[in-house]
Amino acid sequence: MTGRLHAWRWPAIIAIPALLAGAIVAERAQGDTTTPGLPTDEIMPVASAPGALSSTWYCAGGTATGANDAFAEQTVEVTNTSAQALAGRLTAYPSEGAAATRPLELPAHSRVDVKLSSVVKAPYASALVEVDGGEVVVQHEVSGAGGRDVGACASAPATSWYFPSGTTRPGARNVLAVFNPFPGDAVLDVSFETDDGARTPQSFQGLVVGGGRVVALDVTDVVTLRNELSTVVRARSGRVVVDQLQSQDGSEGSAKGLAVTLGAPTVSTAWMFPDGIGAVGYGERFALLNPSDTPAQVDVQVLLDDPQVNGVAEPFQVSVPSGRYTIIDVFSDGRVPAGVAHSAIVKSTNGVPVVAERVITGTGEAAQPGIGYTIGSPLVATRWLAAAASFSGLSGGAVIVSNPSRDLDATVAVSGVGDGSSVPIQGMTSVVIPAGGRYIFDIGTSGQGRSALGLDVRSDNPVVAETRFGFKEGNDLAYLIAVPVNGTVTAPTELVGAASPVTVVVGGG
Repeated sequence: MTGRLHAWRWPAIIAIPALLAGAIVAERAQGDTTTPGLPTDEIMPVASAPGALSSTWYCAGGTATGANDAFAEQTVEVTNTSAQALAGRLTAYPSEGAAATRPLELPAHSRVDVKLSSVVKAPYASALVEVDGGEVVVQHEVSGAGGRDVGACASAPATSWYFPSGTTRPGARNVLAVFNPFPGDAVLDVSFETDDGARTPQSFQGLVVGGGRVVALDVTDVVTLRNELSTVVRARSGRVVVDQLQSQDGSEGSAKGLAVTLGAPTVSTAWMFPDGIGAVGYGERFALLNPSDTPAQVDVQVLLDDPQVNGVAEPFQVSVPSGRYTIIDVFSDGRVPAGVAHSAIVKSTNGVPVVAERVITGTGEAAQPGIGYTIGSPLVATRWLAAAASFSGLSGGAVIVSNPSRDLDATVAVSGVGDGSSVPIQGMTSVVIPAGGRYIFDIGTSGQGRSALGLDVRSDNPVVAETRFGFKEGNDLAYLIAVPVNGTVTAPTELVGAASPVTVVVGGG
């Protein structure tokens, strides 16, 4: 397999102090106290460390009807990257009817896929996966008449969930899947910011989600015909997990596809995106949501591949009003040349944290049409795990690793996990990624000869990893930030393009 190395160096004028053990701020939703350290599973999905006693994952969104033409039939993909055989259980919680549990046997270095409609039948269903050990990663795949996508599952419920981007334009459907995995009820408020102002539908205020239930909220029927909208879900009581299911039928010149997106449980002053489109026929935009009471000054730094050839793009500098969102079209003014691939870093320059999401759309002239909604990573790590998409009907796959450090190179290796072994992938070992650069590891369409493939990315210095998949079957595309392993995760220090400390606020805004 081939890879591509892309270096990007920022002038050595920026330094960010170390951010661990109190320098990173992780505020709880209740009270004004500051929690020292890094509660990583409340910031983004995080895999349990080697030797951990357990792993718990929550997959909120998807249908479970058993019909091929359903909206978003959900398959849960459980990968054991450890050298130990593990046992676990998957409990499916339907929107109608009783929950059901299926045992899981996970041999060392293996992956097990479970279609939820084989466990329960219901209009919607969520999954709780519990495994007796660490180094396990869980994601879910959705497919239906509108397309196909791969999404993150959560490693912890939360009191707040943020979705910077969405649409209810003609031909689109926007559904929030809200999963309450606890015995007690959760009470929620759901609000929206649209291109014509705020919306707080009465039916979405004081919403009760019963214990052990999933509720599907069809936003399309309530906030109608909006080209852009952002969503905030806040719990008055309880904790939940929330996914956004988004489909577009391609009408009125829009891209066609299906996307499932786990919301962000945090706001942060930095978000990192290893991948950026570099081909004709695609659009790319960033949605920046500021749920706070103070305007945020934000830079979006697009780091062009091969800057000696392609040059350096001037950052997009915007003010995001309090309680509002701002959209940046990457190719709108020519500073980012069409067809030049890139990574990106979103950074608040006045210390007001935001949430950042990248939206990539491929229309009919694109090599792989579809839609991809991706919330960035606020953290870096030296080990990342991912499960490749199911290889049936795959048109291509890649792991993209970016090194957002200002001055530290990273040496990276990628192993393929599956069928009882974890083997370094040829051409993907000891790859040096310069500071500010990135590397594209091409994993092809065959699963490296395995029936199911997990991916284990290791680095000597902190990096960010993302997967990219194209689907011939479903005619869609998928982008997904990989999952860091607990114990290897840090906040970024001396970040490329940043000029102040990174602050991650848990449940903030």
